[in-house]
Amino acid sequence: MDLMGASLERLFEMCDKSFSLQTVSILGLQLLRRLEFIHSKGILHRDIKPDNTVMGVDGDENKVYLIDFGLARKYKVGEKHIAWRESL
Repeated sequence: MDLMGASLERLFEMCDKSFSLQTVSILGLQLLRRLEFIHSKGILHRDIKPDNTVMGVDGDENKVYLIDFGLARKYKVGEKHIAWRESL
């Protein structure tokens, strides 16, 4: 995580807690694409928050990345949903 850029939480604070409409739109679309990709692989992130979204570095400053998959779980195997259970 030290090799990535600033988190959205930190950037939001650096911008006096205000993002422009264009920034919010761009970030929102990128995050939706990332989540769609993760879900297409049958995985739920389960810990989405500004601290777990970071910007890239070295030419990827405009890309958003999701980090910290410690709570992530598979919800599908192939095309079949995993059965619900109360405990992990």
